[in-house]
Amino acid sequence: MVKTKKSEEQIKDTIFSLFFQCRGETSSNRRPVLVSQLTENIFIWCKDFAFKNDAENMGEEILKFSMRITKEESKANIPSEKDAFLKYIYSSLKNEKAGYYRKYEPGTIKISKEKRKKLREAEDAIRMKESLLGRKLTEDEYSQCISKWFKKHEYTELVNAVYVSNLSDIEKDSFNNDPLDDYLLKYDTDIIQKAIKSVLDKTQERKRDCCKALYTLYCFENDLKMLFPVLDSEILKACQEDQKKPKQYEIYQKYHPEVTKDSAGVSASTMLNDFRNKLKTHLKDL
Repeated sequence: MVKTKKSEEQIKDTIFSLFFQCRGETSSNRRPVLVSQLTENIFIWCKDFAFKNDAENMGEEILKFSMRITKEESKANIPSEKDAFLKYIYSSLKNEKAGYYRKYEPGTIKISKEKRKKLREAEDAIRMKESLLGRKLTEDEYSQCISKWFKKHEYTELVNAVYVSNLSDIEKDSFNNDPLDDYLLKYDTDIIQKAIKSVLDKTQERKRDCCKALYTLYCFENDLKMLFPVLDSEILKACQEDQKKPKQYEIYQKYHPEVTKDSAGVSASTMLNDFRNKLKTHLKDL
């Protein structure tokens, strides 16, 4: 049977319903599922109705937005009446879209999806390396760090063309958006490894292996080698030896083969962020 495409009003109704289910859900296991469903429906609405082709470039922004609006501390700022709520999310996502284009495609400059992804990965690698070292990289270290994605002049030209602010501001913004890495720097490797094991042990058995695999990919991409001993050896082997890194959605589909690619990507990001937040909380409570 062919699945009928939902109308815009049906999608809006679903988003509104899922939002309030997320806000009222107290189960730590059920809530990430609802946030994932909310994110997926917001993405569908953006792609099919609100922003169309632009939605493909806004996946990360949509995920961060849906996670932000479902936090308890944002409750007072979000309208509870349906029409006002929908106007709020449209206006907010419009700002996210504008921010995306200011950052990655200002003026007439257009960047391919592949280069945009590489640029983000290179920025994350620089930021993580400098955080671990506690200092700025030397010229040689800087070149080596980005060599996986760009030659030095290519990276510099791309950054200069895309961003108005300088590189240090970009790295600072990226770091502030990812506070977990800051917590990792405060603890010995042994403590972090034990924390990972503890959080995994407390994760539902049906989610545990998928969480571990996703976090392994995250650690490999961010060069967190000190954590490799407690991570998924199969994923590490695929990344290190075969030079064929699996993608997040591929890992999620391995454990949930019935899920579509788009849904798997959203669910994988939600699961990974949920795990990282739990790890951060665990470390803070030590």
